[in-house]
Amino acid sequence: MARPRSDAARDKMLGATAEIVLADGVNAVTFEEVARRSGVAKTTIYRHFETKNQLLLEALDGQTMVPPVPDTGNLRADLLDFFTTIQPLFANEQLRAATLDLMAAAARDNELGILHRHTVRDRTKAMQTIFTRAQARGELPADLDYLDAFDFLEGPFFVRTLLYPEKVVELNLERTVDRIIAALTAETRQGLPATR
Repeated sequence: MARPRSDAARDKMLGATAEIVLADGVNAVTFEEVARRSGVAKTTIYRHFETKNQLLLEALDGQTMVPPVPDTGNLRADLLDFFTTIQPLFANEQLRAATLDLMAAAARDNELGILHRHTVRDRTKAMQTIFTRAQARGELPADLDYLDAFDFLEGPFFVRTLLYPEKVVELNLERTVDRIIAALTAETRQGLPATR
């Protein structure tokens, strides 16, 4: 069955927007250029998106979909499964450049910054689910500081993305996961409070 016309038009404009960002950067996105590349009338784009920033974030979000949350019954295995899925996203040169470009633009544009933070928070829900399940199994402290945990999880990927992008694919996931788990449980093993 064919998709409704409005859905098909939305797919075209999102696809065109992602194409522009990946090829030419965030600043190259305009409603005029999206209309030209997608073949969708500018008035139709305005009906779907009030601002360019909304269009931009939804288009990029579609390029980096969060994978299903693994549920192996074990924290280490869950993290390995999750990282194995997302590692290629960090290693993709075009997506990496687009992500860094977006972060830089969000730092200068207050509306884009707010929208971007909401998107990031939505994406951390997958990791929080992994943590919550591990807490229920007794693998992580009940009063785990989720923000600290996210720092440990994302740090290895973002450091390499920023400083050593060619080495993202060389990141040893098993060793990285073991270090993350050790850091998150260190205070508990020492008999100290789990939070700062």
